[in-house]
Amino acid sequence: MKKLILALLTLALPECLSAQQQSEDVPQRFMYRVSFAPEIGYRTLVSTASEREIAESRDANEIVQIGFTTGIAAEYAFTRNWSLSVGFAYANRGYQTKTAVFNWSAPAQQSPSESFVSYRFGYIDIPILLTYRFGHDRHWTFFATGGAVPSVFLVRSKALFVNEQNTWTSTDNQRGIGYDRFALFLSAEVGAEYTLSDNVALRLGIVGKRAIAASNPNMATQEYLFSGGLNLGFVWRP
Repeated sequence: MKKLILALLTLALPECLSAQQQSEDVPQRFMYRVSFAPEIGYRTLVSTASEREIAESRDANEIVQIGFTTGIAAEYAFTRNWSLSVGFAYANRGYQTKTAVFNWSAPAQQSPSESFVSYRFGYIDIPILLTYRFGHDRHWTFFATGGAVPSVFLVRSKALFVNEQNTWTSTDNQRGIGYDRFALFLSAEVGAEYTLSDNVALRLGIVGKRAIAASNPNMATQEYLFSGGLNLGFVWRP
């Protein structure tokens, strides 16, 4: 009888250890994230031969602009290392012109001294991302994430900022004519998560996104938006 019990234990022990290892490999299958990413945005121009000089002039006069992306995501872990997430976010991307400085020989009381134009694009993003986690220890976990970001275009905002007597004012003109309703971006991110408790981790990453199609494909000078910055957030593991 003892030999039979020992034989059964010998057979069952590897299965128990394997099940325990699997449970440790994937502590929580589902995770949820909230994030905010201040980003620097710009664009790449592709133009026809007839508008090449216009594109070159814009490249010389337009610069990066600060925007942001904020949203939530649900993530499913296949293993300890691999997971897939789907999210919902609002993104504010764009660029601006350099600040023009006016030197008047005989300035009037209301003459502007500086001005620039800001171009902003509002999108609803639906990021679909694959994540690989590595370097696990008690508090720190590192990750690399990549995937596609289908986006819905909302509005293009063109704002003129003017400085008069050290006071900045702006006029805003919102349009969406000539811009595709749908866009697709590629996204890549690397960073780390720091465990704060059994269920909550702080997340910090460096993220970059780039459009794979022009936002205004029917225009002679086409714009390909891109952005990058710090992605700050929290991960909740129920």
